[in-house]
Amino acid sequence: MPTLVVHRPAPASGPVPVLYWIHVTDMIVKTARQAGFALVSVEGGLEDCYAGLVRTARHAADAGMDPHRIVTGGSGVGGGLAAAMTLLARERSGPTLAGQLLLNPALDGDSPASPPPTFIEVDAADPLREQGVDYACRIWEAGGQAELHVWPDNPQEAVSREAMAARLVWLRRILG
Repeated sequence: MPTLVVHRPAPASGPVPVLYWIHVTDMIVKTARQAGFALVSVEGGLEDCYAGLVRTARHAADAGMDPHRIVTGGSGVGGGLAAAMTLLARERSGPTLAGQLLLNPALDGDSPASPPPTFIEVDAADPLREQGVDYACRIWEAGGQAELHVWPDNPQEAVSREAMAARLVWLRRILG
């Protein structure tokens, strides 16, 4: 069983949404904190990450988290694992995900036929850019919801603030 690290927001009046993140970074801790969401982070391969997701959903209510408002995500390889985990969750009948947040994801393979709402962020000159753009196109072709952001490859502070704001707007729209 993988080790899960849980970051809880300040005391809330009810169950809080969950950002389930593969290979966490300080930027994602900041995103979850600013949104007022719980952050559950996991390290490992696909099966470990999926086992942690199942455990998180099963015990979310006990920890003051909402098991019906879980968004999974990752960056780079973690983004690819998050997308694969979404497929696995669908194949294994759960848990149901509210969305997926993928940052410069390393993707290979198909998108789910009915994926949850998806946020994809890529850098214009990143070698993984086309994988993210293609994934968004496959989701749209399947009739799903995808929000795609292609940012300049020069991560100035203004672009970073704009990217953070776009993520927060999307997360709040999906998770309430």
